[in-house]
Amino acid sequence: MAIKNKTTIMAKTNSDAQEKKFIRVIADMRPNAQIIPLKIVADDGRDFAIQNVFSIVRTIVEDIGEQCMAYHIIVNDTRKVIYLDKNFAWFVM
Repeated sequence: MAIKNKTTIMAKTNSDAQEKKFIRVIADMRPNAQIIPLKIVADDGRDFAIQNVFSIVRTIVEDIGEQCMAYHIIVNDTRKVIYLDKNFAWFVM
């Protein structure tokens, strides 16, 4: 006897949905085509050094339905996730 999983698809309301916020990132393009972010530059010109990149994963951001690269980083001793989309634009959610 086969058991089927039932899933419920719920549409997100506008209050639940998150938007892409584009950010400026200074990155190093390695000879093997790997892209490593070095620092984030704020709108007011301040920059924040990325202390560590501890994970780079291809993922789908469900809120926007887009495949991209997720960079799990440490900035100011805090874990953050920044994303790189197919157009090489950096963003956060």
